[in-house]
Amino acid sequence: MNTKTPQIGYAASVKDEHRAAVEAYIKKLTDTGLPVILSPAHFSLLVKIQMHELFSISNAPDRYYTDFSVRKHNGGKRLISAPLPLLLYLQKWVLSNILETTEIHPAAKAYRKRSSIKENAKFHRKQAFVFKSDVRDFFGSISSFWVYNYFRTLGYTKAVSRLLSGICTKNGCLPQGAATSGYLSNIFMKECDEKLLVYCREHGLRFTRYADDIAISGGEVDFPSLRQFVDKMLSDHDLNINLAKTRCIAQHARQKIAGVVVNSRMSPGRDFLRQLRQDIYYIEKYGIYGHARQTGWRSPQACLNNTLGRISHALFLLGKDKNLESKKRKLEQMAKPFDN
Repeated sequence: MNTKTPQIGYAASVKDEHRAAVEAYIKKLTDTGLPVILSPAHFSLLVKIQMHELFSISNAPDRYYTDFSVRKHNGGKRLISAPLPLLLYLQKWVLSNILETTEIHPAAKAYRKRSSIKENAKFHRKQAFVFKSDVRDFFGSISSFWVYNYFRTLGYTKAVSRLLSGICTKNGCLPQGAATSGYLSNIFMKECDEKLLVYCREHGLRFTRYADDIAISGGEVDFPSLRQFVDKMLSDHDLNINLAKTRCIAQHARQKIAGVVVNSRMSPGRDFLRQLRQDIYYIEKYGIYGHARQTGWRSPQACLNNTLGRISHALFLLGKDKNLESKKRKLEQMAKPFDN
C-alpha cells in the first residue's frame, strides 16, 4: 500500500490561497504520521478499490457483514457482525495506517499488540479485594457520529471522514466483530481510563480495563464510593454501568477478572477445568462423534476444535500442566483426519 505523501501538480488557474490550504492539510497529516487522503477518489487509489464499491460500503455497510450469535457464559447470546472480505480488508487498512497512530491508555489491555487477558489479570493477583464492573452495550454505545468526529479531529476532510466512518460503523454504532471496533473503543475510552487511573492512584488501588470489563483491586476498597464514581464517570461519557455485574469480591471468595481467576495462581477457574476434563473424558470414552451427538454439536470437527481451544486457553493461563498437555496431543491426533 502506498501511503507516501502525494506529489501534487496545480493548474495555472489555481489560486494561491487554495494551494496554501492543500499544503497545510498535507502538512498537518504528515506531521502526525498519518497517511494523506485528499479525497474519497484519492483513497480509492490508495486501497485499489473502485469508487462505486467504496461508496456502496460506506452508504450501506450492513450489507457487507455476516451476523451470527455466540453463546455467552451466562447462557445469553452475543451478536457478532463479521465483515465480508472486502470490508475486512478496508478495516485492516484503516486500523494499521490510521487508528494505530493514536496512542491508547496503558490501562487498556484489550485490542492491542503484545497484550492479553493474562496480561490484564496479573495486575490483580493476590489482592485483598477486587472490584469488577462492565459497561452495558459497550460497542453499541459508541456512535458513528463520534467516529466521524474522531477522523475530523485527526485532520481529515468531511468527505474523507464520512467515508472512513462508514467503513468502521454499522447501524449508527461500532459493530462487535469489525476489525476496527476494538481499537476505536480504546480511543473512545482514553479519557475514562485516565480518570479511573487518577482515582485509583489517589486511593492506593490498581486499575485495568479489558474491553468493557473494568477491574480495580487493592488492600481496601470503599465499594459504595467506588461504584458511585464509576457510574458517574461512565454516564458523563454517555455510557451505562452494568449494575448486575458490579461487585466487590474479598480474597476468601473466587476473584475472577475477564474469565481469569486471580486469587493466587492465575487459572480459568475450577468450573472451567472440571467441565473441560469431563468433555475430554467423554471424547476418549465415546469418540468425538458420540460426544458431539450427546452434547448437541452438529459438527464433530467443531466440537473437537472447541475442546482443543479450551485446552490451549487453560494452558496459556496455567503455564504448564502435564496431564492437559498429554490430552491435547491425543486430541490433535484425533483431529488430523478432519484436516485432510
